[in-house]
Amino acid sequence: MTPENTAAVLQRKTANVCLRALTDAGVFKMTAEGMQASQRFKKVLENGS
Repeated sequence: MTPENTAAVLQRKTANVCLRALTDAGVFKMTAEGMQASQRFKKVLENGS
């Protein structure tokens, strides 16, 4: 990690924690549709759009 990429690393780690919490809570089901939704959500968190 460098000072230049600290924000990006923090954002990616936060996205992973949020995704895991929502998956554990049953928001994203372990089906093809649920996994696709979780991947879309993760991309939004990582990219901000």
